[in-house]
Amino acid sequence: MTTSELLKQYRLRANKTQKEWVGSTVSPSFYSKVEKGLNHISADNLIDLLDHNGISAANFFSELRPKRKLQYERERELINLLVDAYYQNSSSKFEQKYQI
Repeated sequence: MTTSELLKQYRLRANKTQKEWVGSTVSPSFYSKVEKGLNHISADNLIDLLDHNGISAANFFSELRPKRKLQYERERELINLLVDAYYQNSSSKFEQKYQI
């Protein structure tokens, strides 16, 4: 899924026109081209747009790249297991978790 496709999905879910959606973050004509994939939105404008609509950037990006979110969660889980083994002073558990 592209950024423009996801932005459009969010806007339609919010039942807003493009003008309502962008507020004063970017011009409606520019944003229309973003949704059509003709223009790219800058990171600063994207974050302003998400803020304007009360959308967490983390949630937006996790929907944009769902496979990366799953990988991140798995990595985080393994790190937590390693930290627990370390603080339990269990070298065998640590080695076992490290192998994973």
